[in-house]
Amino acid sequence: MSAPQLTVLEGQDLCNNWRNMTDSDKGTEIGSLKGFLIPTDAVADLKANPDVEGIRVYLAFDGDNSEVKLVVVGTRADATGEQIDIVGATPDTMIYDFTTPCPISCDVNSPLY
Repeated sequence: MSAPQLTVLEGQDLCNNWRNMTDSDKGTEIGSLKGFLIPTDAVADLKANPDVEGIRVYLAFDGDNSEVKLVVVGTRADATGEQIDIVGATPDTMIYDFTTPCPISCDVNSPLY
């Protein structure tokens, strides 16, 4: 099963929503967070691409659902060795929004909860 990918514009919008929030609003949203669920099929999609050498995670905010999100993108080394985001053309943008915040998706019996 393949994880759904975001367009570059969708990824930018989610990340910009987070960056444009006030520190007070960010504190309110993060205050209740305990973690994120990341499906293994999404990570497998990134690992299956031979160009992906790393994974970068950006904080984002979905204003429509009032959820803090993680936007995840594959990275590769440029000529200087610095890891840069792989932001391809649709449909293979390598930008994913597949995380679910906890609380919403939590293991309340986990010692980490």
